[in-house]
Amino acid sequence: MLKDRDTSSPEMRYDKLTEQFLSLVENNYREHRSLDYYASALDRNPKYLSRHIKDQTGINATDWIDKCVILDAQARLLSSDIPVREISENLGFPSQSFFGKYFKRVTGLSPSKFRGREAGV
Repeated sequence: MLKDRDTSSPEMRYDKLTEQFLSLVENNYREHRSLDYYASALDRNPKYLSRHIKDQTGINATDWIDKCVILDAQARLLSSDIPVREISENLGFPSQSFFGKYFKRVTGLSPSKFRGREAGV
């Protein structure tokens, strides 16, 4: 999901910590959405990690996590008729309601409205 980022240009070359963070997020966002998890896994203070990632990428660390979750959710919503409940379970949310609130907070739309709008309904 994040592998398509172009790190060949000088402004997109990330340091080792940033690459480790992005890789961890890509591999664990379904189970872990807490910055504390990633900071602990990288043996860093959450505030330090957040500031470092923002300085390196221009994007807040928690926004990277949200981005992975939402891109996956959007792809599932658009490419299948899988019920929203099942998508929320597959993404590790404790309930469809929690997933819906999370999705709406990040995108501004409920999962159902996103699916309908993008499908032209």
